[in-house]
Amino acid sequence: MCEEIKMKKCKRCERELPANNVYFFTNNNLKDGLESKCKECEGYKFQDYKNKNVSNIEGYKKCTKCKRDLPLNSDYFNKDKNLKGGFVNICKECKGDKFTYKNCKEGYQVCIKCLQELPLTNEYYYTDNANKTGYFTICKDCITGKNLDSFNIEDWYNNKGEVFKSNWSLEDINWLYNNYTNVSKQDLLNRFYNKKYKTITNVVYQWNIKKFEKMDIWSDEDMEFLIQNYPNMPQEDLEKRFTNRTWISIKGKASKLGIGRDDETLIKINSKSHIGYVFPEERKREISRNRRREKSGGWKGGLTPLITYFRAILYEWKLDSLKKYNYKCALTNTNDKDLEIHHAKENFSDIVYETLNKLNLPIYENMMQYSDDELKNINKLFIELHNQYGLGIPLKKNIHKLFHTIYGLTNNTEEQFVEFKNKFFNGDFEEALKITDEDIRLKKRKRKSFRRLKAEEVREIRKLINKGFPTEYIAKQFGVRNCAIYNIKVNKSWKNVS
Repeated sequence: MCEEIKMKKCKRCERELPANNVYFFTNNNLKDGLESKCKECEGYKFQDYKNKNVSNIEGYKKCTKCKRDLPLNSDYFNKDKNLKGGFVNICKECKGDKFTYKNCKEGYQVCIKCLQELPLTNEYYYTDNANKTGYFTICKDCITGKNLDSFNIEDWYNNKGEVFKSNWSLEDINWLYNNYTNVSKQDLLNRFYNKKYKTITNVVYQWNIKKFEKMDIWSDEDMEFLIQNYPNMPQEDLEKRFTNRTWISIKGKASKLGIGRDDETLIKINSKSHIGYVFPEERKREISRNRRREKSGGWKGGLTPLITYFRAILYEWKLDSLKKYNYKCALTNTNDKDLEIHHAKENFSDIVYETLNKLNLPIYENMMQYSDDELKNINKLFIELHNQYGLGIPLKKNIHKLFHTIYGLTNNTEEQFVEFKNKFFNGDFEEALKITDEDIRLKKRKRKSFRRLKAEEVREIRKLINKGFPTEYIAKQFGVRNCAIYNIKVNKSWKNVS
């Protein structure tokens, strides 16, 4: 026998409905524990609101915002001991964070698009040398669009607005959906002659279809023309010659062929390649976050704190170099406040590496990780190597910056400086020096805003001062001015904190 369902009459609509939390809201102050009016009369739908976010899949949880069923672990949800399941109800992506994949099996990787855990092999992922794992984070099926078998292009088109339908016909959309991965850029522009390439790709990206084999082929005639004329020809003339290509693609092809621009051309021609779409501030911050520390291609294990420390202990060597040239620039023979010491024989970073390699010490991100004896040995050897390679050459800030923009920051030689010196006295760098002066003035205007220290930070600063760390190094570590550290050192400020 089936149990009889208890019924309750709604006070407003007078309908008899099952007496449970699907049809009535709960209220412990009433006898039966339910409200007198049904949910529809209150303006809601008939459903169990308490269990509506429970996933039907075992070991999964439904996000209350995006309604996706996701694995119930710390990779997808933040922990919260106060809640029933131990996790919050909103997934990490809806909160603005990224999913982590620490709980993934060995030899597997989770596709960030379809969230499937797949073997980390060429069968499921394309290779990518820029990534730590050596593979893309999106699986092949998501890239090529095979996971969109259930996707109906006609339904997608019918759901679009009238403005979109006035610009695109269903026939055009069907052709684009079926042929995009098999045709070149020029074929697309010929087919849709009244549309820009960006407009076409914006539609295609909504289907998650991407090309991986570039079909943009350069003819032998175009490559010969590029090899002969790229070093000296102005940008405008090159863009007129290659009308179907952007300036970025022309530069990319030239770099692959090993062709560069002449020094005179770089100085005289102002490149207009930067003019175009300007990213909003939020996107700029996101890009900078994704290129910090280990994610950056130029990451060298945290060398920046070391360099700031080493620069601070070179006071005597810099002073001797200035005395040698009578406190004047070696090229202009003028006494300026913004003089910088140029390393003539060995680069500064090369001496840093040589010091650590001779002492068999690793590169730490924080100088506090080195012991007191190790720091003494580092200081001693670093200064000895500087004296061994000889004194530096004082140069004005804009001249020093121009030298390194032309010859780079590593593997510099004395011959390069002699060549630079001859060109400077011949007047080859007059226009280039004006440009570097303007850059330096703009940077001076945009001064950093320094923050206020906390009591805990002041205690750490006092420890570093007692260990003998330079004032300039400590100031850069905590993001304050040098005078703030000096005032703590002489007990002029923060006297109560010890």
